[in-house]
Amino acid sequence: MPSILYLAHDLDDPAIWRRVAMLRAGGATVTLAGFRRGTDPLPEPALVLGVTSNGRMVRRLGAVAKAVLAAKKTLGVLPRPDVILARNLEMLAIARRAQGLWSERPALSYEVLDIHRMMLGESSRAKAMRWTERRLARKAGLLLTSSPGFVREYFVPHGQIADGTRVMLVENKVNGHLDTNGADRSTSRTVPTIGWFGILRCARSLEVLDQATRSAPGRYKVLLAGRPALDVVPNFHAVVDANPDLDFAGPYRNPDDLPRLYGAVDFAWLVDRYEAGQNSDWLLPNRLYEGCAFGAIPFALAGTEVARKLEELGIGRVLPDVSAAAVGHLLDALGVAERAALFAEVAAVPRTTWVAGEDDARDLVDAMAAAAGPAKADAPPTIDKAAAPVQGKVLVVIPTLNEAAHISQVIDSLLPFARRRDARIVVADGGSSDGTQAIVSERVALGQPVVLLHNPARLQSAAINLAVEVYGADADWLLRIDAHADYPTDYCDVLLAEAARSGADSVVVGMEAVGKGIWQTAVAAAQNSRFGNGGAAHRMAPVGRFVDHGHHALMRLSLFRAVGGYDPDFSHNEDAELDLRLRAAGGRIWLTAATRVAYFPRRSLVALVRQYFRFGRGRAQNILKHKSIPGLRQMVVIALAPALLLGVLAPLAWVFAVPMIAWVFACLAAGIVIARGTGDVRSLMAGFAAGAMHAAWSAGFWARLLGHRPGSGAKA
Repeated sequence: MPSILYLAHDLDDPAIWRRVAMLRAGGATVTLAGFRRGTDPLPEPALVLGVTSNGRMVRRLGAVAKAVLAAKKTLGVLPRPDVILARNLEMLAIARRAQGLWSERPALSYEVLDIHRMMLGESSRAKAMRWTERRLARKAGLLLTSSPGFVREYFVPHGQIADGTRVMLVENKVNGHLDTNGADRSTSRTVPTIGWFGILRCARSLEVLDQATRSAPGRYKVLLAGRPALDVVPNFHAVVDANPDLDFAGPYRNPDDLPRLYGAVDFAWLVDRYEAGQNSDWLLPNRLYEGCAFGAIPFALAGTEVARKLEELGIGRVLPDVSAAAVGHLLDALGVAERAALFAEVAAVPRTTWVAGEDDARDLVDAMAAAAGPAKADAPPTIDKAAAPVQGKVLVVIPTLNEAAHISQVIDSLLPFARRRDARIVVADGGSSDGTQAIVSERVALGQPVVLLHNPARLQSAAINLAVEVYGADADWLLRIDAHADYPTDYCDVLLAEAARSGADSVVVGMEAVGKGIWQTAVAAAQNSRFGNGGAAHRMAPVGRFVDHGHHALMRLSLFRAVGGYDPDFSHNEDAELDLRLRAAGGRIWLTAATRVAYFPRRSLVALVRQYFRFGRGRAQNILKHKSIPGLRQMVVIALAPALLLGVLAPLAWVFAVPMIAWVFACLAAGIVIARGTGDVRSLMAGFAAGAMHAAWSAGFWARLLGHRPGSGAKA
């Protein structure tokens, strides 16, 4: 298991120590370092990098700068960690400096549990902050965040997630060792009581709760506890002292005092308008998990991520607006019987929804280990191909367009599985003119579990969406098959077993290009090489691990439908675009090492160039849609077309020919290296094939990018 250096923004925040406990419970060794904002004794020794204060941004920036300059003295003396985990942007700057303190750079993970309002909006300051975050986070292999709202509303729209960064949802659950059975909900208290605990920073909440209780003296009470943010709510104590139905219990120890606090209330107040329309609408706060773990009835505001969570689980009550009238109306409608029913609904939710267990801790540490790379992570477990696969019905979809040379072999390889699992094979054809449809129709006439579906849009993305819509109503899993490939006999069974073992929502596979003849063999060698594929995980020999993207194979249909399926506007790169939305929705993608696909490259130079030109267009369309930033390997290829165009200026000055000459020599050298590696003289042409792939991809990228009209969306 990995050793982790955890850089914390506030060592006095109990949430920091809960994360340390969770990492240790998952088997990691943790060293904690960070800033202090308080003076009380820490739970255990930690490396203090300086002192900061809430809200004092200039002072905090100064402290960060000082810590960066002193990093060699303070952090460089520590043993090299496998992973540096940086909590918030200020610690990310220190983490990037710390990475360079050891000859072998540790992996970097970035933890964000709130989106500060300074990061939002279109001001020069906000844009500069987001630019800084993108620059610092581009080397992060893992982003930890506590709410899908942060990913959906901030990281994806603003392009803050680099291509190689995996997103993991780590909810603010209660520590698994805490006894959550202390609150007695069998009887209802005479005066219904709302509990508002934690950092009390919402002035609107205090105002509304004060007005609601004043409008009906003695009918309901509010118990407050924690740390009031007096810089935001300066009249906190004056308001509480003047209202006998508001009771402030002062600071409390988390988690020790949680049973006492939640045992004294009926409702958990989860409304926060401190950053309305931004962070307050997107977060899933600690008090959601704490309150529900102890059986309190949650109150949330309509339109927020908390309200979506409650509606999904069918518990609690949602306020239409933040007003005293809305609160009073809601409380008046909740008599003893109604409260008892709501208590029962909360109690019926599985405890693991609110409380972090050993599985949560192991999943987190496994993700950190994966971020450290295969050399630092535990060896991937051996896959038992006979292991019990996931249950549920499987829909097999094969998009086709002129695949007469391959479709029979593909269907034959799938028939034993389809008959054994009672699966339907849907061939979604885009109007083939080479006899593909006739071949499939013969299979249908023979009574095989095959259907032919006409795909008028002709695109693979549209074909799969249509097949799911027409034939997927009773299916649980989608198995996507490429007709231009060859599959092992146990391919489908292994995928289902991998899904069961990994718990992933999508299982993707590695690809190995296989060629026949001189040209196709050269193309295959290029596509299998790092020079040709840029080191893409699913193109190289895979190690079983969670990834951001891979060649699509098996997918959970419930999540596929939830995110809207493939974008039918994408002719290429639709799989990477869907993977981005799957991850944003909290889905996990597992790259299996237990099986691979043999892929047959295009047989001619023209077909290869056309294919990669479309790949480049698809990638540009993806960037335009999600406002993301290309990875370094993609940036190199993107720069190729403009660099080659400089060659037309060579008659004016020889220096303009340098990029083209360098590219030609690089391709020739790559061909020699690839041929030596394969031992096949035909692979000498692999460098030329890779060069054609790169140039076509770059040209397609720029054609799509330059053809984009602002305000027109991602459509061509």
